[in-house]
Amino acid sequence: MWNALGHPEPENLKNPFITAHSMNSTQLNPGEGKIVQVNWIDRWLVYKRLQELEIPCCCAAQQPLRANIANCRDAIQLMSVVKQITASRQELIQNLERCWHQPTSIQDH
Repeated sequence: MWNALGHPEPENLKNPFITAHSMNSTQLNPGEGKIVQVNWIDRWLVYKRLQELEIPCCCAAQQPLRANIANCRDAIQLMSVVKQITASRQELIQNLERCWHQPTSIQDH
């Protein structure tokens, strides 16, 4: 069970593995995958979003978040998720404004 901020409810912390879904193709065994370097609170938010994106990952209690990044799409999605969760509001606003000002390659006719 997740609270409104996306953090696991305290009773879930007793379980060795917190999962958004039952064991499926998005689950990794502990020790598999690469460690995702995020702080201990943000890792649960990143974990939940990676599960939603169907990127194999695991987040055992008192262990770092691990994810299996199989291709460029997964790497870009991981980078985006971490940035969305860890960046300040001002950084996110600046990034969005920068994107709005980027010229497009499609010409209007």
